[in-house]
Amino acid sequence: MGKNTLIFLVAVLFILYSLFGNKFYFPWEKKIIKKEFKELIAQSNSGALSCQNSQKCLFVYIAPWCGACKQFLSKLFPHILPIIEKYHQKKMAGLEIIIGMDQKEKIEAMAKEYKMEVYHEDSSKKYQNMFHIKAVPTFIAVDSKGNIIKKQEGFGARGDTLEDVANNFLNDLLNL
Repeated sequence: MGKNTLIFLVAVLFILYSLFGNKFYFPWEKKIIKKEFKELIAQSNSGALSCQNSQKCLFVYIAPWCGACKQFLSKLFPHILPIIEKYHQKKMAGLEIIIGMDQKEKIEAMAKEYKMEVYHEDSSKKYQNMFHIKAVPTFIAVDSKGNIIKKQEGFGARGDTLEDVANNFLNDLLNL
């Protein structure tokens, strides 16, 4: 392989990554990500809505300093929980919360403020970097094999009521 070919390949990869941003994963990254999602799910087997034994999982990545995250937790999250609970009873979907992008103390304070008993703490930014989290809130739908079905930054669902918004949001992300 010549020098020009190598430069061309690197340029193509750079362009792909630039165009698709956090939605593009290299093949070797996908294997690591599958493993990490499975480990995250295995760690939270005590959660009421754990993704263990569910067909799909919704990961929600939030940060303590994020106003949109706080708005999501206080206004939309209470309407999402009953829907996820219904799907969870049928082993169709589960929910995992990851709180990061801040110091451990602030992450723990946020979890306490919003009465989250089960969450994953990411003050080390391990999951932020691995899953290419560039904005919060970020929602990642994953199948039982660890494949990313959909990744969305922010919540753009619409509806007449908060219940409609929650239903549309989950149906769009999880394809249920």
